[in-house]
Amino acid sequence: YQRRVREAVVSTQSTGSSGINAEYGAPAAGAEVPTSTSGEEGEFKEDVDWWSKYYSSSGNEQLGRVYREKGYENMVVFEEELENYFDNFTDLAQSFPLFHGKRHEDEDLDEDKAVGYFKGTFRVYPLPADGSDPPPRMLKNVPCNQLVEVLVRVYIVKAFELQPQDPNGLSDPYLALKLGRFKVKDRENYVPKNLSPTFGKMFELDGTLPLESELRVQIFDYDLLSGDDLIGETKIDLEIGS
Repeated sequence: YQRRVREAVVSTQSTGSSGINAEYGAPAAGAEVPTSTSGEEGEFKEDVDWWSKYYSSSGNEQLGRVYREKGYENMVVFEEELENYFDNFTDLAQSFPLFHGKRHEDEDLDEDKAVGYFKGTFRVYPLPADGSDPPPRMLKNVPCNQLVEVLVRVYIVKAFELQPQDPNGLSDPYLALKLGRFKVKDRENYVPKNLSPTFGKMFELDGTLPLESELRVQIFDYDLLSGDDLIGETKIDLEIGS
């Protein structure tokens, strides 16, 4: 499960395909789990899918019943920001933005204007006063820096307590994702008048690590006549900790 996106799942795997794909189909709140006939007439077999796992893990007794009865393993659903549970994701390396030109002392740097990133870490070793051998290296098994083609699957389940953007105190949120040169804007599937929408969607984006390592997930407010407003966004570094 990828970090920093609440109740979202991001996985990477090698692939030779290209493009963007999105799958939908979140069941409405309170809806029955779909069924299909199997075997003799009157015998039914419940469909057990990812949503069944989600509802079972979230404690929904009705929609997660079949999944739980089959004894399948639940996933962990965190109720707060993941940084609160994982020590702010202390990683092997840190990202330092690189900027072009000189900077004045009183000038604030906008990370969106960065021309690149240096990813690394520093360790200072105190030398023994008696001239003996220095301490052993702290950094071992550093991964290689070769280009790797990956497929990133992003599962976005739900958003919570979004800031209202419309005069009626609500918003019409929809999703937008960006990874390197690939972008997807799910504007036509906005959720009307909702501050805690259930999106229930999976997006697939191709990328190349380490060149295209920043996944950006945004939520916009749909407006018919004026420009869409950005409600919020998060940036996920797929390379660090992967």
